[in-house]
Amino acid sequence: RSGPPRRAGPRSAAGPGRFATVYLGFPGMVGALDIINEHGIALSFNQVGVSGGKSDMPVFIKMREIAERCKTFEDAEKELLNMPPGMPFCIGLSDAKSGRTAIFERDRDNKVQERGSEDAIVAADNNLWCGRKMSGRCAIDDLARELKPGNIADFKQVLRDDKVLMGCNIYSVIFDYRNNKFYLAAGEIPAANGTYKEYPLFDK
Repeated sequence: RSGPPRRAGPRSAAGPGRFATVYLGFPGMVGALDIINEHGIALSFNQVGVSGGKSDMPVFIKMREIAERCKTFEDAEKELLNMPPGMPFCIGLSDAKSGRTAIFERDRDNKVQERGSEDAIVAADNNLWCGRKMSGRCAIDDLARELKPGNIADFKQVLRDDKVLMGCNIYSVIFDYRNNKFYLAAGEIPAANGTYKEYPLFDK
């Protein structure tokens, strides 16, 4: 059809024991790579490896389950710190209502650690940084601390920077819960260098 779609991204309506969500992933994928629920709880996945042993539940499915069931940062935090065995991961958690953010990292020994936001900035790439010095070694963290993004234009600038962009960047998403907006760049690689289209996030 002509014209931009009214909404973007797969959506799950609220139901008994399940909050409404907006999520993104790869075609055919079950679960989510980036997801936000109607209460402003958002999770984002960064890959750091594959499980060489027991896996009780794929991390992508567990992320979606958390978003569908957790209303607060504390609820989601508890779930992430007690993730079932599986692949090493780096998951960002944010709560638009409280403003709390953190990164949860499961290492290759299946231990999950929480990394808080220092100076109101929290960033993550495809590496495990808990307990390690990030300064001068993690491009997105360095840039975020330099620019101190405070609006959508600032976040786009961080995501589009040559030091941050990767050739495998097939989509880039910004959830603006407070203004009920959703920005998505896709269709070219690296996606963040392209146009971010704006859509409503949740039906109000």
